[in-house]
Amino acid sequence: MAPAVSVTKLAATDWGSLGQKLLDIQVAIGDSKTAYGKVGAERHAIVLLDKSGSMSGSAFEQAKDGCEALLKQLWEAGIESIHFGAYDDKVQEVPLTKGDTYPIGRLNVGGMTDFLACFDYIERLCASACAGKSLLIVWLTDGCHTRGSDSEVHRRMEKFNGFVKETLTSCQIFALGFTPAHDHRLMAGLAAAGTEEGAFIYIASASDMRGALKKVAGQLGSGLAALLHLASGKWQRLTLEPLDSAAGCATFRAMALYNPADPIESLVVQMGDSTAERCVDVTSAETAGAEAASELVVAQICADAVAATQLLSQNQDEVTIEATQARLEELGASLEMERSRALKDAPRRQKQRVHARLVELRATLDSLLAQVVAAKKQGLRSGQAAQISSMAYDLRGSARLARALNKRVLENVDLLDDVQGKVDEVVRTLDVDHFRAEYAELTDVLGRCMLSARDLADAAAEGACFCVMLYVQRPRAAVVVGPHMIQVRSIITSAFATDDAFFEAVQYGGNEQAIHGGFSRDASGNVFVGAAREQVNAILPLCIGGPHGAIALQRMREVLGWVVTLDPLGFTGEQARVVPFLVLAAAAQQLPPGTERGEAVWKMLQETCLAVYYRYTMKDQVVAGVTAYLDDPAARTLDVVPSTAVFLMQAHVAQLAGDLGDLPLEELMKLVAEEEARRVQPGGGDSVNEDSFLLEVFGVTSESILEGAPRAGKPTPNAWDDDTLTPAAKKLVSAATDAFDKWATLTLRLLRLLSPGAGLREVQAPTGELTFRRLFPEGRRAFWLLYQNYLHQKNPVRRQEIAAGRYLSPFTADCEAEIKRAREDVIFREERRLANAGTRMATEMEHRRFAAAFAREPDVTKAGRMLRGTYWGDGRVACVMRALQSHVSPAVEPIAKWRMLTSGQYAGERLFGDARDWKPSRINFRRFWKAHSGVLTREEWEAEFPDRVDRIANWYPANGGELEPVESREAGGGI
Repeated sequence: MAPAVSVTKLAATDWGSLGQKLLDIQVAIGDSKTAYGKVGAERHAIVLLDKSGSMSGSAFEQAKDGCEALLKQLWEAGIESIHFGAYDDKVQEVPLTKGDTYPIGRLNVGGMTDFLACFDYIERLCASACAGKSLLIVWLTDGCHTRGSDSEVHRRMEKFNGFVKETLTSCQIFALGFTPAHDHRLMAGLAAAGTEEGAFIYIASASDMRGALKKVAGQLGSGLAALLHLASGKWQRLTLEPLDSAAGCATFRAMALYNPADPIESLVVQMGDSTAERCVDVTSAETAGAEAASELVVAQICADAVAATQLLSQNQDEVTIEATQARLEELGASLEMERSRALKDAPRRQKQRVHARLVELRATLDSLLAQVVAAKKQGLRSGQAAQISSMAYDLRGSARLARALNKRVLENVDLLDDVQGKVDEVVRTLDVDHFRAEYAELTDVLGRCMLSARDLADAAAEGACFCVMLYVQRPRAAVVVGPHMIQVRSIITSAFATDDAFFEAVQYGGNEQAIHGGFSRDASGNVFVGAAREQVNAILPLCIGGPHGAIALQRMREVLGWVVTLDPLGFTGEQARVVPFLVLAAAAQQLPPGTERGEAVWKMLQETCLAVYYRYTMKDQVVAGVTAYLDDPAARTLDVVPSTAVFLMQAHVAQLAGDLGDLPLEELMKLVAEEEARRVQPGGGDSVNEDSFLLEVFGVTSESILEGAPRAGKPTPNAWDDDTLTPAAKKLVSAATDAFDKWATLTLRLLRLLSPGAGLREVQAPTGELTFRRLFPEGRRAFWLLYQNYLHQKNPVRRQEIAAGRYLSPFTADCEAEIKRAREDVIFREERRLANAGTRMATEMEHRRFAAAFAREPDVTKAGRMLRGTYWGDGRVACVMRALQSHVSPAVEPIAKWRMLTSGQYAGERLFGDARDWKPSRINFRRFWKAHSGVLTREEWEAEFPDRVDRIANWYPANGGELEPVESREAGGGI
């Protein structure tokens, strides 16, 4: 029987006192009371975050963001205390005060993983601060125990289970595993170790980290957040039940209402002499389930569209085109039905977003169908099948993008209210006249908003902020992969705009897809036209001017959410740590040096990035990142440093903040150049054969190896000496140096900003000296770099080479010796290959000689003796089959010899030395029949080969007349 509490509907009073009053509720379940049902029961939490070296990159940033959100929800749920431990080979206790999560943002990765230290940490707290209390444990890791044996950890976990039951009133454990490399057994065991039901959550990608931690908070409703089920309708007396009928809903710190049936606009609770009322607007579990089901349906429709169009690449006849058209029409009808159903079930606030997303998918599907219909009328032109298939994959990508964005939006439902609340606090304390006088010079530089005609003081007084206008391109990867994929095409300096005016232009500017360009890689529309006829489709708030800067920092969250995802609720902390620095890097390359306007915008962008640097506590992250970049090649790969421009601008801002001293620029420049050369150099891809590539580059041929010539002469090519460079090496060097030199003029010169006192003029000075030949004057070093990059261009491959110790820096390694070793190794492997090929060729010739002799032998008895005791490999059988097909004379008894091969016996004697059980393939039997069809009649063939009767019948004319062999339409197969 579910626990119940009777309440009476009365007049409204203060809702804020309800949470404390609910502490007095005790719910009886039978004759017992639950642990959470004890009045004043103390609840504590322990959060463990893995900060080992493998957590580097965006995964750790996402994990920190998720932990901050989790802590806020735990405090709101009334947790007495939270102990936060960040662990690698030891546990670092992070001191926290209620509502303060800033120390988490300053954590850095490094070290190995020691789960035993975590168990020690938890048990120490259980024996002291949390003894006899109710405890929640959230444990996140991405790996396995690396400081001892796994068996030791699992034995410790079994003891831990008994320990918590002895020392705690109740315990609930949520174990989160990130990446497939983590210890699944340990995490699953931990989730089952508590006294209350916990959960093991697998996190597939870094972008899901924050959502997974918020999911933990959501699952705590039964014991911590008091998520209640409003079971009845609009009656005078109501019954409240726990959502999952769990006993842990007895003592409440907060209340969330869930309405599965009729909408109830208010709930009134009588608590002694006090009453309270609060209007609720919630989404039911049925609606949430319907949304999830809708996503699955749409994903399946998109996958079916891809499968339907893939048939066109295999078969382009009229029948296939018609079948594809019919299938796409069915999918269009299914998508329309899903749109109608989703709009009916979606909450009012989400109807517009659901409608826009499904309409976009339907438009793409209609375009796909139009291409197929055109192909049906005009014929499928060359390359059109690939174009149709590409459109189908875009359709599936749109669905995946929508799912990722919807998840993020649901995580940020309170973002706009939070931003507005903090902005209102700033505006309440703002003295407009004093602000106008203090920042009069800045106001003159900025002028008035080109859309609303307000100046800086007027905008701040209304809670708006001035922004620099941008023209950007947004590939889909900016949402799924990260904001570093945003491309800042131009920075507009002719005028400025306020954020609210920009969003009004977005809202009333016309068709949304047309005005902002959407997520297309190449095309970008514009929201409005700038003062000098520039296209504008994005903005960046300027954190300048005291109170105005505080407003801009808050407004930046919703602005960046829109700039990256086209939805203000699509914001993540990573966007704030990346996009302003992307704009700063673009400004360093685009703003005209020596002009008053250009220098002013540059300084404002520097101040903005400084404000972001302090607000998001980036000091430890940036300083540790630069240090690791100089020391560890694994800290330079794409997954750790996705954008070199952002990395350099963050280092520049850290220098402005005084957190980063002078850097070894020459060394840093070489390391940046090496990593970026790998990213821009045309690579060999997955299909490249390393040995073939090296033989071609070294100018070694199979003929020269057979002649014993390649080991003579100089083994080391000189990348700058055309006389000793092979054509393949010339092609490699030319492609790599051209790509590198083009990149150097855009990015590598940003390193100049790290020089003391450098500005726009120094950054934009001629870059002729920053070329590949300048950085790699020694040909053998350049060649070794290009060789490594070509073969190991893929990021996972490079990381594997580093982890295995096979990576060698071209600046420190003895490149001449390494090239000599690589050359000798590939020649040795080719010699072995040729030797094996010679052996195989000799074996093949022996098989052919044997098969010819067997097929020509007229005496069947002698032919049987030839087979006696023979080991039959596939190659030998194939040779004999072909020989029997070639020798068509009845005098050689082909049918009898065929019986020997298929039965393995002759005259009651076993012929084969092994016990192979095989049958000839259809194609071999067909060819054999064609060669000897006149030897037997149709009836004799069918009696001789009863398992082939159907096929034999197809090879004879229906009227039973003379034999008319038809060409086989059967595909070839195995023996």
